[in-house]
Amino acid sequence: DEIFHFIIYLILIGAKILRIIITILFRCFRLICNYKTIALEKEEKNKIFISLYVPGILLVLMWMVQLYQYFANVNLGFLGLVPRKVSGLIGIFTAPFIHGDFNHIISNSIPLFFTCFIMIYSYRRLAYKVFIIVYLGSGLLVWIFARQNIHIGASGVVYGLVGFLFLSGIIRRNINLLGV
Repeated sequence: DEIFHFIIYLILIGAKILRIIITILFRCFRLICNYKTIALEKEEKNKIFISLYVPGILLVLMWMVQLYQYFANVNLGFLGLVPRKVSGLIGIFTAPFIHGDFNHIISNSIPLFFTCFIMIYSYRRLAYKVFIIVYLGSGLLVWIFARQNIHIGASGVVYGLVGFLFLSGIIRRNINLLGV
């Protein structure tokens, strides 16, 4: 019962922190763009907000799982992906949310946030389909080809998204996406 209340508390705090971070980022972006140069239209503001909000929710969920592991002194590694075992298939869905320690989640959080932001901002109609394909595809490839061990973390998703953005930059000849 205490753990349930603690999780609800983490969700509420995470939502408030996410809202504060997005508000700060959005205001900084608006100040930079509106500083007597560019006036953002409502559609563009919504596009930026959604591009920040969706990856923010993903990160809040990842951090809530990590904080739960830390404060409840629980290791959720058993929910990781175990290659070529039917019981390990659950890890395709759960492994990107489970991290070994705070260094691991920090190393995944920053690139995941920015690649998701760039993808949603640049490819709004395609972004969610690509994310689902990369999310499930990277997990499935690990399940088929990886060494026999428990695999956790969102690195496969990050590399898949970076690969998509880079390849898309080559195909579309967009130098901005090649910088990912």
